[in-house]
Amino acid sequence: MRLALIADIHANAPALAAVLTHARRQHVDLVLSLGDVVGNSSLPRETIALMQDHGIESVAGNHDLAAIGRLPLDLAGPRTRDVLEWTRASLTDDEWRYLAELPMELAPRPELLCFHAGFSDPVARLRTADDFRDQARLIREYDPRVSICALGHTHLPGVVSVVGSEVYLYPGPVADLPSEGFHFVNPGSVGDLTMRDPRAVYATLDLETRRVCFFRVPYDRGAVLSANSRQRTTAHLLEQTA
Repeated sequence: MRLALIADIHANAPALAAVLTHARRQHVDLVLSLGDVVGNSSLPRETIALMQDHGIESVAGNHDLAAIGRLPLDLAGPRTRDVLEWTRASLTDDEWRYLAELPMELAPRPELLCFHAGFSDPVARLRTADDFRDQARLIREYDPRVSICALGHTHLPGVVSVVGSEVYLYPGPVADLPSEGFHFVNPGSVGDLTMRDPRAVYATLDLETRRVCFFRVPYDRGAVLSANSRQRTTAHLLEQTA
């Protein structure tokens, strides 16, 4: 099975559309989203529509949960709060329901677990080697079959492998997962507007060959910037934080 992993779309519908077109050309079997469908840009309704039209399964991210009141807005900075309040007011009942029904985890195969930031914690931030060691131990205690975790949140693409007591970072563009150890795959952010590289980022994961490939996809950045500029909170909508 070959998967396309996307994360942190943040209401950037043009970026999502470009990534989905690119992923189709990679002959993937399934597209999985690792959360933060909304937040930070001004096209949440269009983004949700694309997700639904393409039948993309997604876990809930912290922005998705905050947009519907399941996480307190005070967990975010003031600019992000403004965006989330605007998003909350913009959603229809059906769109609200879509976000409310996103699961915290997905397990498309016994060896693969998908969540947004941390196991049972949508705001965790894995930074250090000890963070990854602890998370691998926690997941294995939950289900010993799992050896690969797909997650987002940090917007930083790459693979982190925990093999014994050692922790290794593979930034891509291609990483082959060793047969031993526990591996974290972060595909990067589809919709982040503040990265130096203006392209959308995602990854494919082949569960048979255990190869991860990272892709950077050009898209119509001007379209989302124009949409953002039409909102009163323009400066806030351009602010990108995880």
